[in-house]
Amino acid sequence: MISSCNVLYFTIFSTFALLEIKDMNDVSFVEIEDLDLFAELIQKWRETLTFPNDDFWDAMMKRAKSFFIKRGKIVQGFASISGPGHLMNFYLLPEFLHEGAVIMQQFLKEKELSTAWLWANNQMFFSVAMQLQRSIEVEGFLFQDMFDTDIVNKEGDFRQAQPEDLDKLVEFSHKYLGAPKDWLKEYIIEWIEREEFFYLEKDGDLIGTCETRTTEVNPNVASLGIVVNANYRKQGYGTYLMQRAKKIAKERDHQPICVCDLANIGSMKAIQNCGFGVLHPIMNIQF
Repeated sequence: MISSCNVLYFTIFSTFALLEIKDMNDVSFVEIEDLDLFAELIQKWRETLTFPNDDFWDAMMKRAKSFFIKRGKIVQGFASISGPGHLMNFYLLPEFLHEGAVIMQQFLKEKELSTAWLWANNQMFFSVAMQLQRSIEVEGFLFQDMFDTDIVNKEGDFRQAQPEDLDKLVEFSHKYLGAPKDWLKEYIIEWIEREEFFYLEKDGDLIGTCETRTTEVNPNVASLGIVVNANYRKQGYGTYLMQRAKKIAKERDHQPICVCDLANIGSMKAIQNCGFGVLHPIMNIQF
């Protein structure tokens, strides 16, 4: 039996839902051209993060296609789509957050998106996406520095990379990362010039590299990265390189952070051996 209270609740809820959908008719998504206004929104969004993103995420964001979320002439926030066609960012000014799920759903439908690439430190995006998600798959983690560890020295010469080292570093990185050499050349020379690229060499054999990458966006945050020669893996070199990178970052008063794929067990182990903790999962969301 359906009570009169239930009927009343259903009527009120249905009416509210219809009004809500009707109210969304004047919401539009306008591709961003006014970079000055977008910079102001980006700053407001950054203030909501519970932990900084690494430089890779920021590089992806620069290449993303972003849209103002507007109601009439009022800008309420923005949404961004990555190159592969994932929703990678979503932000609303606090006074509009209560409509977040409906607005996101409309954006997903209009842009024909079914997935999101979401970092859990992005709490507003996370909270809205959780209302619409159908499945979640963890792809990796953003690591936070939790405590210091003693550096266990390894044989070899640890050096800050110089411009004359570029060719061998490009060959090494291409061999173990598979990235195009032209792209690697531009990538590595930037960090060499910023004095943020290092390598370990022994008897002419390049054992591994590490980076302490800072950017103009987060000048006080160092994104750490390591690559280890396959012949020297599972011998503690990854941990050593990560420890050296972390030490350099902290000596420069930079906050060390790093990212790792879930499937990269060796790097995960090296990162955790250096005092980093898993607090921020990186997820693939299906809507």
